[in-house]
Amino acid sequence: MLRGFFIIAAYLCLTGGFVAAVVDGARSIGAGAVSLTYAEDVLRPRLPGLPALLDKISPWLWDPVMVQIMRVPLGLLLGLVGVVVLLMIRRKPGYDRFAGLE
Repeated sequence: MLRGFFIIAAYLCLTGGFVAAVVDGARSIGAGAVSLTYAEDVLRPRLPGLPALLDKISPWLWDPVMVQIMRVPLGLLLGLVGVVVLLMIRRKPGYDRFAGLE
């Protein structure tokens, strides 16, 4: 059951990444220049207490780590998260669901 939740979440991330890439592409065509939506543009207004929370946990967690993650385009970030989750939960080759039942 938990595996099913992660599959749905991964495909939602992939879908969100594709939609963000299409929106960025349409905006870039309309503007005549490359226009990207960064993760910071979306996450900072929705999670205003995130820097303070991560700074309390560990000072290095916010500044070098999350600042760099926030500078990634949203479509790329969501796509990477979706692919990584799908790769983590895939079944290994040779896995037999009903072992011993033939």
